[in-house]
Amino acid sequence: MPGMVAMVRGLRRALPAALLLVVAVAVSGCAITDYERLYGYWTADNGRVSIALERSGNFVIHGARVLLPADFAGDPSRLEGRYSVDTEMDLSDPALDAPAGRLRLNVQRIGDFSLPRAIRTIEAETPGATEGFANVINVDLVGGADGHLILASERLFGDVTDFERTFRIDEILGTDLPVFIGLTIVLFGGAAFLTGQALAGGWKGPWIGIFYCALMAFSDQFLVYGLFDGDGTRISGFVLDWIYLSAVFLFAYRLTQARKMVTQYPWLYVRSGLFGWRKRAPTG
Repeated sequence: MPGMVAMVRGLRRALPAALLLVVAVAVSGCAITDYERLYGYWTADNGRVSIALERSGNFVIHGARVLLPADFAGDPSRLEGRYSVDTEMDLSDPALDAPAGRLRLNVQRIGDFSLPRAIRTIEAETPGATEGFANVINVDLVGGADGHLILASERLFGDVTDFERTFRIDEILGTDLPVFIGLTIVLFGGAAFLTGQALAGGWKGPWIGIFYCALMAFSDQFLVYGLFDGDGTRISGFVLDWIYLSAVFLFAYRLTQARKMVTQYPWLYVRSGLFGWRKRAPTG
């Protein structure tokens, strides 16, 4: 009977973490669409041209044709903005038949300048230079298979262009590496370390700390999406955050627990390594 009671108590402690994981999976699943194959990073012409299509609906293009004479804005071949997909075809199909549909790109930045600021600056120097300019560009989805995406846009690329999928760490983390280091490793890692110290200092069990780490991982992904325009919906990002924060928490928990055992009971225990303790040898 006591064993049954202990098992029920263990299940009750583990239930919140299990429910949180289910919610995270459900939220991430809501972001999966028929356009899954479009998301990611694509390069062409030996890396000279690249396009990033993010799950959040943002795009970044490097190496595009210059739309406006905006040399003052840094690199005028770098375009940013929002995109939408105009197609009724299932892009999750392993092979696409031409034409598959269309990307509508709403350009919002050229180089380092927002589009309205770039236009104002150009018009101040050369009146009428931007007359007839349209910030919405249609790009035809010609086809693609086996890690390739064929796009056609005379205005952006000059011709039909075959893009090849390129792996980046962002696809696993859901954000770029500097954000992961600063937000996850430093900020939330510090919070996990302090949590481990607090729970060990209060003689509490470690399982509730694993649940707290799940909450911190969920919060981390939310901040990645809300503050840094990251994905925030990738299961891989959530799981990696949870594993890292749990490792930091357990490190701090065991370190603090070993220190407390030998400082509060010095007549019983002595330190044995960084994380352990052992009974003091009898004297006399």
